This record gives sequence, C-alpha cells and structure tokens, in this order.
Amino acid sequence: MVELWLKEKGFVIKPSKNSDFDRFVENIKLEIKFSTLWEGGFYKFQQIRDQEYGYIFCLGISPLEVHGWVIPKDIALEKSEGQHTGKTAVDTKWLTIYPQSIPEWLKPHGGTLDLAEKVLRRLLEKTV
Repeated sequence: MVELWLKEKGFVIKPSKNSDFDRFVENIKLEIKFSTLWEGGFYKFQQIRDQEYGYIFCLGISPLEVHGWVIPKDIALEKSEGQHTGKTAVDTKWLTIYPQSIPEWLKPHGGTLDLAEKVLRRLLEKTV
C-alpha cells in the first residue's frame, strides 16, 4: 500500500536486498510499519528493530483519517518501548501514537500523508 502510494507521488522505489528494511525510496532505506486504530484511540506500530535502515514510515489508518509519519530510526527506537519480555525477544519494540494528541517530538515528521510526503522530499533534497 505504501509502495503504491509513493510510486503514485513520483518516488522511485526499489525492493530491499535483505530483510533489514522494506524499500529503497530513491536512496533512503525505509522500514514500513502499519497500524489500524486500537480501541484505546492509539496506533501501535510493532516489530521495530535496530536494523539497517534510516527511517520508519508509520502508516496509521483509523475509521475517519489516514496518518503518516517518516521518523528517523534513532528517534523511533528512543521513543519506543519493549514489545516482548524475556531474553529471546529484547530487540523488538513498539511505538504507540495517539493521533488526537501528537507529542512535540513527532510533529516535524508528518501527521497527514501530505506532510509525510513533504518530509520524504526534504530528506531526499538533503541526500542529493
């Protein structure tokens, strides 16, 4: 879904050569996460790991709105919490976002799909 939307917006998308991230957007290594709105009014983006990518695209779909954020990996990891407990799953985190109460740290990274697109375009301008 995210790949098709990005292609429609004119981005050049290529598949990853390994399982560390989902897609190249031009030259940006992008991990893609998806969540529907949970009963408590939040998105829960799961299975966030410290792997070889630069940014996470979080796509959130609620009954009346669609949200998108392009978050640097280091910030996403810092703001995430442990998803599982136990020695065998300490590398997996999840990121909780309440779309009706966006924290200040998240605002520069999108919110709507239009804003997420602008964030990606700014990132690409910096890497040229």
